[in-house]
Amino acid sequence: MATANAIDTIRRDGVTEALSKGGVRFPTSVAIPYEMVLHRLSPAHDFVRITPAGETWVAANGSTGDVYHFPRCPHAGQYRQVSQGYADNMISKYTLEGVVEIEPDDTVVDAGAFVGAFTRGAASTAARVLAIEPSPATLHALKLNTSRLSNVTAIHGALWSESKPLQLRLGADASDHSLIDVDDEATGRRVPVPADRLDALASERGLDEIDFLKLDAEGAEPEVLAGTSGIGIRKLAVDSRPERRGTSTVEDVRTILEDRGYATATDDGIVFARQRS
Repeated sequence: MATANAIDTIRRDGVTEALSKGGVRFPTSVAIPYEMVLHRLSPAHDFVRITPAGETWVAANGSTGDVYHFPRCPHAGQYRQVSQGYADNMISKYTLEGVVEIEPDDTVVDAGAFVGAFTRGAASTAARVLAIEPSPATLHALKLNTSRLSNVTAIHGALWSESKPLQLRLGADASDHSLIDVDDEATGRRVPVPADRLDALASERGLDEIDFLKLDAEGAEPEVLAGTSGIGIRKLAVDSRPERRGTSTVEDVRTILEDRGYATATDDGIVFARQRS
């Protein structure tokens, strides 16, 4: 999969990537009162300082030392994630005790990695993590957030049913960008993105098997899974909530996986699957 120059592409679509959810990018004079108000609303959570840092915004938890770069000023939900323990929250969301868990020596693929919270959590246990992110601006933040993790490789691109160029539709919130349709606050803007089948990408990276696939494709989960038929995957956590033009992909995802012989379970819109023994 080709790797784009993230900084150049950020500047190319910077008008969109500089937006925060529901408003313009906050200057420092606004961001500081903003974080203070959020802390007052949730005083039980650790105080998080938000500051601009070149092409990104940094959210730093002073109590835990957690620091995350975001492609734009974090909104309230992202602030809360950093205050509560972002990586731990994402691991809890995408694992199911006794069924689908990250184990030592696992090779993990984080598809739709966003800024890398799940990636960082997975990397603390797994042997190797491939973090795949289609948005160039978000990829830049992802790379900064995982730069000290020697077992993480950040990859620019999307996963699809075939290898070809696609258009990424941009939302006001970077976590809503989609290859299908943006569910919430679409900007009408698009950026080109290289797409690959996951089995082809795995082969390029020398992988014979994937131990754990975490997939958040904003409604494109069936297309991504169609591109996995040529690679063995032992465990999956697939975010199938209603993000495909407002419709859930749970039933489609379960059908695809059960037809391949997986045992599945669903919890809060996440389809968990494990190869049958």
